[in-house]
Amino acid sequence: MALAACSALTPHLAVLASSGINSLSLRISTQADMVEYQAGSGGRLLPQRYMNELDSALIPVIHGGSASVPQTAMDMEFIFYITHTI
Repeated sequence: MALAACSALTPHLAVLASSGINSLSLRISTQADMVEYQAGSGGRLLPQRYMNELDSALIPVIHGGSASVPQTAMDMEFIFYITHTI
């Protein structure tokens, strides 16, 4: 899931960093009848364009390539930092 999130957001790192978003959090919750995730920074959700990218990357991973929700309820939280190396 972390790899999918990174893959979705990597093309946008320069824009995210320039807009002051240097750390991101991602929370994924699954239950037998629902799946949801939230991604944000500084107490705010990410703008919709990034959420669309995350949808494309995360939903197939969450569902494990199938059309069903994972049977085991789980909550996962990830924190990502955008760093610059000179």
